[in-house]
Amino acid sequence: MTLFDSKSNSIFENVCDEDLTSLYPSIILLQMIDPTNQLGRIDLRDKALRDMSPQLVRDFASRDFIKLGERWFNMPGKDELIKNIIGA
Repeated sequence: MTLFDSKSNSIFENVCDEDLTSLYPSIILLQMIDPTNQLGRIDLRDKALRDMSPQLVRDFASRDFIKLGERWFNMPGKDELIKNIIGA
């Protein structure tokens, strides 16, 4: 934008800059993601101490909840569920 016959390097046309930092505390409190709301933490590591959390998140995001339950929560798999339903 031109000001006083010279181009400004800090004022631009058609640009909006909003500082929302004042909203962060209320967002954190509303979503209960404040550290004071943390009751515990799950540390998912395999026997080689590798972090397994990303895999859990990927499995959850896949929306295959039978596979998620079988892999992470020791629940029956699809085949076992079908056998229980049909009584075989």
